Amino acid sequence: MKCRNQMSIFIGMALVIAGCIANQASATTVVASNDADIRGTAAATNAGDLSIGDWAGGPASLDRNAVISFDLSAYNTAAGFASATLRLGVPVGGNPGSALNHEVRRLLRDFDEATVDYAEYSPGNAWDAPGGLGANDATSIATGVNSGDTSGGAWAGGGLDVTAAANAWVGAGDTTELGFLIRPENRYKILAFGSAESVNGPGPGPVLEFTLVPEPGTAVLLGLGGIVLALRRRMAKG
Repeated sequence: MKCRNQMSIFIGMALVIAGCIANQASATTVVASNDADIRGTAAATNAGDLSIGDWAGGPASLDRNAVISFDLSAYNTAAGFASATLRLGVPVGGNPGSALNHEVRRLLRDFDEATVDYAEYSPGNAWDAPGGLGANDATSIATGVNSGDTSGGAWAGGGLDVTAAANAWVGAGDTTELGFLIRPENRYKILAFGSAESVNGPGPGPVLEFTLVPEPGTAVLLGLGGIVLALRRRMAKG
């Protein structure tokens, strides 16, 4: 009887551990924890939409990039990402009938949502180049990302595959904020997307959908769970 009780405890613990790790491999969607519209002559628009546009250098206030980041500190990302997809949603303003191409960059700095602007990523800390375009500010991961229109498009539909960028972020030793900078490639065009704080547009703002790579040993534990479950059934019959 004692042996059977010990086996039951062991089985239970193994299955709980295996189940927890298996859950880590399921798809998860998180909303951007920080997102801001940064403009050439204006401070952050923390509670507004994310405007992205290039007005050919004048007026400077119409030159706009968007910065967003996702707080992943609650997840164990050490083994990396099996997949990661970035979505902005359907444009909520500007000229959605005329597609705007974007360049997407992985941010190399964490920014302060309440104060970030074209000159600084946090109070007293300047970007290497205005708009966060310096070599130590961000690195390009995709170009020609089409905004689509109100009926769909790369952002609104399938989103952008950012798996490589997410794994580069892990490889760099970061553990909390996975950030992106989005800038326009078409001049004289501006589009707006709903931010996390905005009431515009479908959904809660930019989202990241990802699946984590199971930690080493997961397969062994899952296999062990199956073995001990079979042993338990056999013991019950005996």
